[in-house]
Amino acid sequence: MVHQAAADGYRQQASTYADARPSYHPALVDRVVELVGDGVVVDLGAGTGIFTAQLVNAGITPLAIEPVGAMRANSWPLRRR
Repeated sequence: MVHQAAADGYRQQASTYADARPSYHPALVDRVVELVGDGVVVDLGAGTGIFTAQLVNAGITPLAIEPVGAMRANSWPLRRR
């Protein structure tokens, strides 16, 4: 469950978040690859999928879970179209 204030903030600013949030440091992705190889990982609270996209690009299969609908609507796969 997401705290209501956080959910409201993300819902109101999802597009701005998707446009402005930088990607995660490549060393973090490298570390996940070291730990998981090419396995499946759960990206819980995936937001707009910034980290999810990095995992896909590294050859990992993510299962992205995001409870805030506006964040899902601004997600990486939808924005690529």
